[in-house]
Amino acid sequence: MKGKASYDCGEMRYECTSQVTTGESLWDKRAVAKYLGVSPKTIDRWLSEGRGPKGLKVGAHVRFRPADVNTFLESCVTLGGGYQPEAR
Repeated sequence: MKGKASYDCGEMRYECTSQVTTGESLWDKRAVAKYLGVSPKTIDRWLSEGRGPKGLKVGAHVRFRPADVNTFLESCVTLGGGYQPEAR
């Protein structure tokens, strides 16, 4: 571990607890939960169900690459906001 790093996303700043050797910051569960607007328990549930962003096992902890979290977020599709099926 190379110490703490931070990741800035607009007005929000997330503290990371680990870095990989390439200098890429990793997020912990709390940072991912805050970024996605869910609770850390939701992240735990997703992990136990095999859903959610891909995580990396680092010792006894799970860490997340910001790019993997954003890939997961972009894969979430919502229906609404303008789609209207053709009338029959």
